[in-house]
Amino acid sequence: SKYADAEDEYGAKVHSLLKSEKFDFVVLQEQSHTPISDKASFHSAVRRLCELICENGAKPYLYATWGYAKEHPKLPLYGPCTGDMERKLRLSYAEIAEELSIPVCQVGRAMTYAYENGMECLYKPDHYHPDVCASLIAALVIFEKIFGIEVDAEGVLPESLSERDVALLNAAVSYAKKE
Repeated sequence: SKYADAEDEYGAKVHSLLKSEKFDFVVLQEQSHTPISDKASFHSAVRRLCELICENGAKPYLYATWGYAKEHPKLPLYGPCTGDMERKLRLSYAEIAEELSIPVCQVGRAMTYAYENGMECLYKPDHYHPDVCASLIAALVIFEKIFGIEVDAEGVLPESLSERDVALLNAAVSYAKKE
């Protein structure tokens, strides 16, 4: 939300860039729990930023995030399980996306699918920042949403991933399209 505030140090940089540079699209992601814990502030920030983005001539996209892993100590504040927190986040993103008629990149939905199906390389040790597989899922979901081109992840994945994880990653990215 602070990036929507022109008085904030980082918000001022965002405002300056959107007024001085041209972009084709801008992807907005909120801090992990804010779309649940302070939905009004989140929605207000999205409205302000989308106005600036559209004035720039760019197309805004929302990057819907994921729930905390079950080991995260603050997960119970936002839901009884990872999937429940992600569904609450998804609903908050969907509400503002519908209001503003903007697309949502369902990264959280894809990550939840992978997590609930046993993929292990999703979270950093803090149990909420993305690890390598989650970052790949995010990149593929966003790319496919913006460009409308399906990507087979096999050609872009680290060789260390098992065949099962490659298949699961592809399935998770496909699952994100089921809005």
